[in-house]
Amino acid sequence: MNSTVRQVLSGRAADHLETGLFDPARLTLLMEQLLDRREEWPDQWRGRVAEMRTRATKPRRSSSAL
Repeated sequence: MNSTVRQVLSGRAADHLETGLFDPARLTLLMEQLLDRREEWPDQWRGRVAEMRTRATKPRRSSSAL
């Protein structure tokens, strides 16, 4: 590959990174979504822990009762 083709490809790759992947609006949206999900995680974990505690304290049916 000659240097001109490399320069063109490098330029296109840099343009893609600047206008696509590193677009401030896109990054802002991604970070907002991540933060929103992160705020939901503790509630989800509390719900799972409560469910596990309920299961752990619930009496088990013995196989002879069936």
